[in-house]
Amino acid sequence: MREKRLLRMRLLRYSKIIFALAIVIILSGLIAIHIAQRPFQKKQAITIDLVEKYAKFHDISNFSENNLGTTYYSVAGENKKNIPSFAVVTKNMKHIKIFKQSDGISEEKAKIIAKSNNNQKIINAGLVLVNNKPAWLISLKKYNGGYDYVTINFKNGKKIESLNV
Repeated sequence: MREKRLLRMRLLRYSKIIFALAIVIILSGLIAIHIAQRPFQKKQAITIDLVEKYAKFHDISNFSENNLGTTYYSVAGENKKNIPSFAVVTKNMKHIKIFKQSDGISEEKAKIIAKSNNNQKIINAGLVLVNNKPAWLISLKKYNGGYDYVTINFKNGKKIESLNV
């Protein structure tokens, strides 16, 4: 009888230790994820502040970071005349290019064009500058493991380049 009680007490103690360790591991993971997201959140906040201050954007609806050789940050919102527009900011935060959304194809149409040849999962889509002109950069993950990067002309929707990695 006494041995069973001692065994139950040991099992209870071990289960409390295991539970405490599980809580510590989960909290550590959440903290690590939070710390890992800080650089992206900082870039996003700085970019949005710049676009709001210098390009007079408001009602920001979308932010994306795109990197294929050169990093660009793109922001969707409304300009000071309440016209839906895009802003493309260079990595060094020194240049901002503004484009009306009505001057080109939408992000959704660019995604459809990029996926037209095959069934892939879209990872990211955003505006970049190609020869100082706006273009959609669509990142796709192949189902067999590789990646495709498709650049589409913002004005007319034609594919500029497709890179398979």
